[in-house]
Amino acid sequence: MENFNPNRILITVGHPASGMADVQTLLQQLGMATPLAGKQHGMAAADISTYLLKRAGQKTDFLQPVVQIKPTPLWQSLALDLLLANDQQNFWGWADTQAIQMLDYWHEADPAFHFVLVYDHPAHALVRAFAQQSLDDAALAQLQQSWQHYHAALLHFYTRHPSRCLLVQATEVLTQPQSLIDALCARLNLALHASAALQLPTQPDAQQLYLAQAVLQQVQWPAADDEELQAAADVPQSELPPILPLTSWNVSVDLRQQLGYVQQTLEETQHTLAERETRIQAQEAEKSQREQALKESNEENELLLAQLHQVQEELERFYLEKQALQQTQEKLEQQGQAWQKQLAQTQQTLAERDEKITALQNQPANTAQLQELEEENHLLLAQLHQVQEELERYYLENQALKQGQPTGKKEPSSPSKTYPVAYYGAADRVKQQLSYRLGHTMVQQSRSFKGILTLPGALQQQVRQFKQDQQARAGQKLPPIERYADAHEAERVRQHLSYRLGKILLENYRTPIGWIKLPFAMRREVKDFRQHRVQSHH
Repeated sequence: MENFNPNRILITVGHPASGMADVQTLLQQLGMATPLAGKQHGMAAADISTYLLKRAGQKTDFLQPVVQIKPTPLWQSLALDLLLANDQQNFWGWADTQAIQMLDYWHEADPAFHFVLVYDHPAHALVRAFAQQSLDDAALAQLQQSWQHYHAALLHFYTRHPSRCLLVQATEVLTQPQSLIDALCARLNLALHASAALQLPTQPDAQQLYLAQAVLQQVQWPAADDEELQAAADVPQSELPPILPLTSWNVSVDLRQQLGYVQQTLEETQHTLAERETRIQAQEAEKSQREQALKESNEENELLLAQLHQVQEELERFYLEKQALQQTQEKLEQQGQAWQKQLAQTQQTLAERDEKITALQNQPANTAQLQELEEENHLLLAQLHQVQEELERYYLENQALKQGQPTGKKEPSSPSKTYPVAYYGAADRVKQQLSYRLGHTMVQQSRSFKGILTLPGALQQQVRQFKQDQQARAGQKLPPIERYADAHEAERVRQHLSYRLGKILLENYRTPIGWIKLPFAMRREVKDFRQHRVQSHH
């Protein structure tokens, strides 16, 4: 940022009870102009601090350690607007108590900004505070706290930037204005002169200072902060307020009454502080108990959460097992119905054959035909026994599934050992494989000329559908097909033409040579399938 008026802009900063306003009035009497508001934003100098502190959400009661705010680069335009509005003034400035939180902001805004940091003896500050309002115990404690935080920040800034700061004692410069004039002339290269028309504020009398010092002693106001400021100041206090003895000739009756009231108030304050300390200790003990209870509650919650997760896993496992059992039960019922139909047909055929045998027995000439019928009868009877055994087995397994029991039998040598639940549906597992689905699509599409033309697209669609089905069954774990009770059905499906053609396609599509061999391999597979089917019929 361009330096418009080097070494001629002053920001007066001090605690509200430090006499900063009187120092600002003195500077204006010495010729310092009041700054004009910014042209673009229309903000006065003190309004900038109020606005930025509000934007930053900072409090201005100074009851907490003072923190310097860091406005974003966008708000640097406020300082630039202020400089542009006052570029024709040679010597100008303003006073701002809130600027203690923005010292770094103004320091970085432009080298032209200099700072008059004002402090005073705590006794003078206490007299000013009593003149503004009546201070009870709480207000006095807050005043002491804000005073310490404010001057700690003031001294910290001064030690970092002494070349652009003047640390002055308010009572000294208000009683000896020439000390401030000499310091300003030396620091800012100004030609200032004290005139006889200077109007200086009235200083507190000895009785007021005595009462204030008595209060400071009673509340044990630390003197270390004031001593550090005195040691670092450019214009320190040359003479401390006198401590007067409390005698009848120099203290009025009203003052002694005031002092007695102050002492009584201080005793009450100490008693109140002791009670507060007791309450704080009780609250800390209660807080410790609550933290311990909260810790135990958190541990119990974590344990319950772990148990909940375990229960959820068990429920999910039971749900999957229930689905598998339901599917197995449905297949058993379907197979049982099929066996019952076959049993009824076999029994009907057997009855018809018995009638034929009876009729032929009455005809001696039909011995050969009778013998053939008897042989077929024996075969049907054996088949009937087999159907009955299968039907009985499916019935027992179905009953075990309904009762939630395993379908395996116990071994005699280990009565407590049982076989796991039997799985059915091996044929469906094979039919869901990509080889079978591709072969089935080829068989279906080859039945029409239009189907042959759309075969590539149909194959691609089948591959996409297979991948989607795989994603849908990603979390489902099924045992190997060899562990299914009807694993022989899987081998039967693998002999279907659909499975064999799909397998040939998957074996040959990966290489150019495979694509060349593919038609011949498929033709040979179809030929082998037909020959095998003819042989099996004979």
